[in-house]
Amino acid sequence: MRAADQIEIAAESADQAEIAAFFAASEGYMAALYPAESNHFVDVATLMKPNVHFLVARRAGVPVGCGAVVRTTDGAAEIKRMWVDPAHRGARIGQRLLAALVGAARLDGTTVLQLETGIAQSQAIALYRAAGFVERCPFRGLRCRSAERVHGTAAGSITQSFVVQDRFVRYKKRRHCKGAAI
Repeated sequence: MRAADQIEIAAESADQAEIAAFFAASEGYMAALYPAESNHFVDVATLMKPNVHFLVARRAGVPVGCGAVVRTTDGAAEIKRMWVDPAHRGARIGQRLLAALVGAARLDGTTVLQLETGIAQSQAIALYRAAGFVERCPFRGLRCRSAERVHGTAAGSITQSFVVQDRFVRYKKRRHCKGAAI
């Protein structure tokens, strides 16, 4: 593998101009797909808190992706702000970034790892499913809209899940959400 093809993923500050550009691109992309009330972004100030692991993927020193693990409660965390630059998609950067985020959560003692994604993001859904995430009920008090689905499954000592519409999560046991089996 050439040096230019190598991807390095490391903890960095979310407060960088290059990362701000990723956030703007991500927000624009989501705004084109979903109504504002379906987008649940966290701001840079939140990503700078001590309960957050913010990772950046770089190719030849240039950022190509990012994501965060935000610890929310005892044993629980949520993946936020995961984004791969569209010009660099298809190179398994998202897969490597997700694995690094799951690894950071595991090292931190996380037992339940959740994330959200939208129904119009089939590539993201496929990525999360391939990593063992399964649909489940919404979390954080959010409710499913008619177009939403939710996921959940076990992966070793960490439960990972996701909510589709905008939410993903893994669960160890099959559960039911107001009539919908997950």
